[in-house]
Amino acid sequence: MHSSLNKNNLNSDFGEKTLPHINHLLTYAVLITGDESKAEKVLMKTYAEAFSFYKYLSEETDIKLWLTRIMMNICKNDASLENPKVEDNNKEAAVLVSLNTEDLQQEPSFKITQKLITVIPSLPFELKEILILIDILKFNFDTAADLIDIPEGTLRKGIFDSRKSLLKKLVSDDSKFTRNQNSQLNYEDKKFITSSVDVKIQKGHNSEERKNFKQEIDAQIFIKSFLDEHLKLQQVRDAVYFRIIRKFAPDHKVEIKKKNIGEKRGLVAVSTIAMFILIAILIIISKPPALSPKEIAAEQFGENNILIQLINNHSLFSENKFTRDMVFGNEEYLGKYFESSGFENKPVFFSYKSWEIESGFTTDFNGEKLANYFYKNADDKYLYVYQVPLSLVEEKKVLKLSENLLDLLNSGKCFSNRKGETVYILKKSGDNIFGYAINKQNRDLMLEICKK
Repeated sequence: MHSSLNKNNLNSDFGEKTLPHINHLLTYAVLITGDESKAEKVLMKTYAEAFSFYKYLSEETDIKLWLTRIMMNICKNDASLENPKVEDNNKEAAVLVSLNTEDLQQEPSFKITQKLITVIPSLPFELKEILILIDILKFNFDTAADLIDIPEGTLRKGIFDSRKSLLKKLVSDDSKFTRNQNSQLNYEDKKFITSSVDVKIQKGHNSEERKNFKQEIDAQIFIKSFLDEHLKLQQVRDAVYFRIIRKFAPDHKVEIKKKNIGEKRGLVAVSTIAMFILIAILIIISKPPALSPKEIAAEQFGENNILIQLINNHSLFSENKFTRDMVFGNEEYLGKYFESSGFENKPVFFSYKSWEIESGFTTDFNGEKLANYFYKNADDKYLYVYQVPLSLVEEKKVLKLSENLLDLLNSGKCFSNRKGETVYILKKSGDNIFGYAINKQNRDLMLEICKK
């Protein structure tokens, strides 16, 4: 029993034992609900319920199974999750996933992944539940049957039906995988087919006893392999991760998480015609370079350009698009947050007069973490700061600036762009390039930034 632990140790122990399974739980919730926001609420509710009963657990309890069972019960008891309103456009899916393997190989993987995340929640509850447990979370049949509380034979029939239903939603013509349109498979047939899938993968197509069901077995293998290739565990947002720690495991020692290049979330700035118009009026705060501002401006383009990301990021912030991602705290707390999030460089905080750090969050670009800071002063003006490790520009080539602009920053000078009440500044400091966006013109602050 965990009841002998004091409060601090209990919090730490709870975090240590349960947090490794957070992405596993989020994946289940996302694929059941079809809605990331609702899935995060289910995740929070799961951790709340788990925390309230944690002290009563025995040391032998399988934490992963226990947490999964709690989440499953929460989802089953929520009537709104029985048939979530999920867009299900079969015609679009049929175009997306063709049984022609050449077409399939040409389709971008991320599009297939997003379609699967849309289609799976649209399956009947009992079918998607089985599919998620067996083919995505990789529980064995015994364990999954125990979690759902049904006989293993019923589960095997269920996984057959769920894969078949998913196939019908993904392709326009599944006749290639249908043995006989007029032949109905019975309960024992479906059990036999699903029992044969893993053996078939290992031994190939030569087993005599499976020839009669070859097409149906092929269908099961197709979907199973397709899910393995295109659907990985969902990654919990840093803001949600730290919210759970603050609420249920404040004494948990946060370790640096490994970078996951496959993370779906990340801020990828999108260049637009409007951005080119903005960049066309760039000015330089310092001695003008050999090229004119317009010429340097014309060199800044593409979604991986730091200046364009800065402008678009600030625009999204102004539209309150980052509210759900923000982590609030002082420099010490946010410093630990950035470190644990996998940010490559040491976070650097800005200090000037009445400006104080209010919040921050990380974004992901091609698998690399970037730090974002928001400051506020006594007049309720905001300063947005974007920190980019120089190594991502000069060595890894993940992000870019034109050679002329990079030379300008390496010489210690600032680069600035104004639009209305907003001032955008780029400045190199140490082994970082910082982007600044000020919501109202403040010449003193501009000069302070460029002086640092």
